[in-house]
Amino acid sequence: MFNQRVMIERSLMMKKSKWLLGGVVLITLYYLFAFPTPMDRRAIRRTLYSEIPTQKMALYQSDPSILTSVYTNEPALCSLNEQELETIRFVRQDATVQATQVGILDYWQAYVIWRGQAVEKREAIAQVVVAEGRNEMTYEEQASLLDQTGKTFPVLVYPAPDPGKISSLRGLPILWYRWAGVNQVQVYIREQMDTGHFFYYWITLVKKEGQWLIACP
Repeated sequence: MFNQRVMIERSLMMKKSKWLLGGVVLITLYYLFAFPTPMDRRAIRRTLYSEIPTQKMALYQSDPSILTSVYTNEPALCSLNEQELETIRFVRQDATVQATQVGILDYWQAYVIWRGQAVEKREAIAQVVVAEGRNEMTYEEQASLLDQTGKTFPVLVYPAPDPGKISSLRGLPILWYRWAGVNQVQVYIREQMDTGHFFYYWITLVKKEGQWLIACP
């Protein structure tokens, strides 16, 4: 009777050990597949941290190709809004462009081209105004500077960004990483507004040729 009791207790302990081992294995597998590796997390943070400086550099140099180091086109993962589509249509002079055909890289490249065209056009008109000794633009000149939404192209001078600010990866308000598919990850971001309130949102990144690129902000 005693031996039988010992055998039952041992059997129960073995079952508990198997359950515990199985739980550890499941948790380990979940961690491996649900979270990016430390190397991937660092690469993701570097991409996110360099987004704004890269935008500034592209605008400063009027070079949309610079943006390929940060953004990628994934229409299936991110649908552009109507204003973003209108910017692309305006630059391409193609009213048939649909959200299923373009991605976030297309939008930012079109935006850089549009701003470059705006600066060139305003500078050309300003030279004419100065040469003719006038104090302001004519109505036709002002109207020629309207964008596709009816807003006037602003006068903006983009200073060269400081590359040194990209070196530090501390302070990024990343709260959570979540795999979204093969070589895809969603990052949960928290940013503090000027009012003191916090703003939360997801950013989707895709890994291409060993580099993490923003597919949907």
